[in-house]
Amino acid sequence: MKGFTVTTAISGGHKLTGTAFSCTTGFNVFDADRELGVLTAGHCDNTLTYQGIAAPLVFQSEQNVGDYDVQWHKEPPRGAPHAQTNEISLINGPSQTLEITSTLPSSSTHVGDVICKSGIHGHYACGTIEDMNSRSNHNGAIGRYIRARNLSPGPLSVEGDSGGPVFSNNAALGVIHGRGGEDTGFENDLFYMPIERVSALGVTVLTEAFEVTGIADRTENYFRPFSVPVAYKGVPKFPIELTLERPVCPSGPCEPATETLPDKMPSPLNYTWACFYPIVLYPPPVIPPPPLTWRERITLKDASGITAEPVEYNLHCSGCPDCP
Repeated sequence: MKGFTVTTAISGGHKLTGTAFSCTTGFNVFDADRELGVLTAGHCDNTLTYQGIAAPLVFQSEQNVGDYDVQWHKEPPRGAPHAQTNEISLINGPSQTLEITSTLPSSSTHVGDVICKSGIHGHYACGTIEDMNSRSNHNGAIGRYIRARNLSPGPLSVEGDSGGPVFSNNAALGVIHGRGGEDTGFENDLFYMPIERVSALGVTVLTEAFEVTGIADRTENYFRPFSVPVAYKGVPKFPIELTLERPVCPSGPCEPATETLPDKMPSPLNYTWACFYPIVLYPPPVIPPPPLTWRERITLKDASGITAEPVEYNLHCSGCPDCP
């Protein structure tokens, strides 16, 4: 009996196991080639295994001195692609997941603002910003981090939370750097690196879900192939499977059609289609097809199994300049 490959979604707020200790994933990100990955703290091991995936993640790059404490990894190169969305996991939080729809740089936050975090050991917790420019020695250089204090008694961050996401509502604020040292007065405080500094790695936080954003209505001649642009947002994994259905079909063919788009393509994606009609060629005279309108439904599914909500448009077919 053949087995089926079960994929694991990669997102923020999950356990990363290294040689020395464990850390937490931050936010999903993508680079200039629109390759997806995930953040964690730079001081975590470079060889890390994501919970539920046997092979280690693939280290890409890091900044781990002074102001910077961040690295990013891609999924293992073998096996089925893993789904990566603009969501993070909230451990013991008010909901299981949280959609990240924006980033909020440190210039837009202030002392007294409420921030929240999620970590594998400290779980979901919230606090208030106490210092926007807290200085500490990180790997031999003075770094500036944002310091926050728990709204409840006890530490806001504990060992294992490093690299985890810091956020406010649906906005990404930063990556957990650590907590205050013993006898500093900040033992229960969380320190985090502002989110804008991840640009030093050449990556951008993923803030959009994979969605079809629009397909314009069209008017075309019969039997002449044409290209249909399908606008989308988000960062899907290729190849993409495009399925066309006809919920309103005044004339055949009406069966679903599927096309695979193998190469990475920025929005819009394009597929080729044509207006069809069963005409009788013999005996003459040939009667041109009548003007008809089809309702077309397009569904996109990326290589990791993420399926965008279907979008419909009208295809008006008329005229047959190539008919005999």
